[in-house]
Amino acid sequence: ATPTPPQAPVGGDRPAGNVDPIHDYQHLGGGRSVTGGYVYRGPIEEIQGRYFFADFISSQIWSLVVEGGAATQVTELTSALDPPGPTAVVNPSSFAEDDAGNLYLLTLGGSVFKFVLLGDMDGDGKLNAFDVNLFELALADREGYVAARPGMDPDVSGDLSRDGMLDATDVSLFEAALALAGAGVPIPEPGTLSSLALGGLLAHRRRRGTSRV
Repeated sequence: ATPTPPQAPVGGDRPAGNVDPIHDYQHLGGGRSVTGGYVYRGPIEEIQGRYFFADFISSQIWSLVVEGGAATQVTELTSALDPPGPTAVVNPSSFAEDDAGNLYLLTLGGSVFKFVLLGDMDGDGKLNAFDVNLFELALADREGYVAARPGMDPDVSGDLSRDGMLDATDVSLFEAALALAGAGVPIPEPGTLSSLALGGLLAHRRRRGTSRV
């Protein structure tokens, strides 16, 4: 049978109070299925107020700032948010946040990633002399450092590369993070997204045509 084209505009009239998307991206740029996120309200000052979202199929991650109802400072952060170690973000299916405003990214495979500031040893969202002191303590006696802090989140153990060791690689990552903080660059250093031993899955959203936020 030959499909009959609709006689009226597809979808009908706009509903009352309709709000248009603030940003859309083309399929040619990798867009297939947008995974909406949240505005970051956590402790990392450099990314506070930025809205984060991803694409389920391409596994790309972006952030933007809403100003005057329009999207500005649209930035792709896929590489910058690549987790340390062998773990990769594949098929991001949802975002989540906790009471402190920390942001999490969930994948179809059951992984949960937390947005953290690389080298932030005390978890206050800043890099300063306190973090340097704690990192030096961890370098001097990692076993003692960890033993004195039972239940410590691995993100603040000093193992920035997440390979189970505290070595020259972690020193290089820490130094790079400090240099970045000194430069005041408002986007994360590669590796600032660290995985947690959690699981979960929320539904992703699909739209036909362009993918919209």
